[in-house]
Amino acid sequence: MLLACLQKLPQFLQALVELLLAAGVYPLDQAPQHVLINSYSKAAGISPHMDGPLYSPCVATITLGGPALMAFHEVQPDGTQGQLATEVLTTILATACFLTCTYHLV
Repeated sequence: MLLACLQKLPQFLQALVELLLAAGVYPLDQAPQHVLINSYSKAAGISPHMDGPLYSPCVATITLGGPALMAFHEVQPDGTQGQLATEVLTTILATACFLTCTYHLV
């Protein structure tokens, strides 16, 4: 019954998936199957969090509507911190291990 609820990705997203597969970002047998689209007003975003195992083996984050600032904090107290400022149409690729072991916020 669950399979009846599944839908194909829209063509413009399927084209993006095909580009990521052709670039070797994802293994051919592990193509992205879903898309999460977030929209934030200025000075709003996602608070620090770690992603779960569904974000495997890799996540592609694409900035569309405007620039964004992503910050990363390692779980260990003595870990390094980093920030990444992105412009429109920036693509960030992160491995599942990075996303499940590092707090990140937008």
